Amino acid sequence: MAMPKKLLKQLENEASKSNGNKMVIMSLLSVLNRLSSVRACRKYLRSEILPPLGKVTKRPEEESGHVKGKVVKLMTHVDNSVAVLTSELVFTLCKNNAGRMVKYTGYGNSAGLFNRHGLMGLQGSRTRGTEEDSPDEDSDTEEYKESLADVDLVTAGPAVENTTLKNMSEAEKEVEANKLINLIDDMHRKGVIKPGGIGEDGKVKEMDIAEQIAKIADQPEETSSDEENVKLDTNSFYPRKKPA
Repeated sequence: MAMPKKLLKQLENEASKSNGNKMVIMSLLSVLNRLSSVRACRKYLRSEILPPLGKVTKRPEEESGHVKGKVVKLMTHVDNSVAVLTSELVFTLCKNNAGRMVKYTGYGNSAGLFNRHGLMGLQGSRTRGTEEDSPDEDSDTEEYKESLADVDLVTAGPAVENTTLKNMSEAEKEVEANKLINLIDDMHRKGVIKPGGIGEDGKVKEMDIAEQIAKIADQPEETSSDEENVKLDTNSFYPRKKPA
């Protein structure tokens, strides 16, 4: 493992610099991506970049003292080529499993890759299996399992409770909601943002608001029934019972 170890160390050093050489980083990532196709190299890189998770006390990109923090930070690099190469490497080390990638890096850091692979909203999906890898290689530690309820999957860091709304009255919440709606509407009218949604291909696409409103208007009203209704949960993609 001399070569992967040396390359990874060089990548860590270059990523630690405030003015790291982009071309050197891209070259290192390209070679590491190729090496990750070899099982022995992939297992070594996974053990170094994505070790078993313990108690979550900070976001992955904030782990500056570990190579994982530097690699995850590169996933949102200002240069798209660096971000793409890094995300593809991490995805391979996550056994091409979107759910595992969210667990290690957070949905926010992984969103770009999910959009490219058509995996938006399908965090449990798996596109290219690496069946030869043992399923036990990255099993969760007891520490992680105990802290899982307090983990924010968007950031893969500790969940932060928002106390702002807790101290507001219902009238104040409504005022703030209207401010947000007006702000979003203003940005939309000025062309700063565009409404988007997840298409059938699992990628983000621009939405036609008028078309969406028409679809909602055409939907039949729900009718109550004595029988238990079941609906599709778009997050987990498993059927669940409607609350009574």
